[in-house]
Amino acid sequence: MGGLPYSVEETGLGGADGGIDLILRKDNRRTLVQCKQWKRQQVGVSVVREMFGLLAHHQAHAVKIACIGTYTKDAERFAEGKPIELISGEQLLKMIQAVQQQVAAQPAPSRIEPTFTSTSAASAAVATSSCARCGSALVQRRNRRTSENFLGCSQFPKCKGNA
Repeated sequence: MGGLPYSVEETGLGGADGGIDLILRKDNRRTLVQCKQWKRQQVGVSVVREMFGLLAHHQAHAVKIACIGTYTKDAERFAEGKPIELISGEQLLKMIQAVQQQVAAQPAPSRIEPTFTSTSAASAAVATSSCARCGSALVQRRNRRTSENFLGCSQFPKCKGNA
C-alpha cells in the first residue's frame, strides 16, 4: 500500500462485514482501509460509495479497499478521479510477495542476551525481595526517561508492581 512505514490502527469499527478495518497514518495524512472477503469474487459499487461517504465523516484523505477478487465496472467507474484505491486480489498478492521478498533479504536480528554483572545493593535486594502485588521476584530495571535503576516485578507487563 505504498512506501512504508505507515502507522497502522486496527479500528474494530467494521462490524461483521462493513466499515473501516484499518486507519493508516503517514505524513499527517489519514487513509481508511476496508478489507473485503466475499464469497462472490466481485465487490460492487455500493461498498465503494459507502467508503467514500466515510472519507469526509472521518476527516480522512484517502480510502483503500482491498479484496480477494475484483471490482465491478460500476465500482471502478465510481472510484475514478476520487481518492479511492481499489486493490484487487491479484494486486494484493503482488504486494504481499514484495514485502516477503524485502523481509527475506534483510539479515536476521542478532539475539541480545541479558547479563547480570552488578553487585550493587539493589542487585542484592533483588534476590531477597518479592513483588507486593503478586509475590513474584523483583528484578532490576532502568527508567527510560531518567536512566535511574529501580526494582520492578519480573512478571511485567502482566504485573506493574515495584519496590
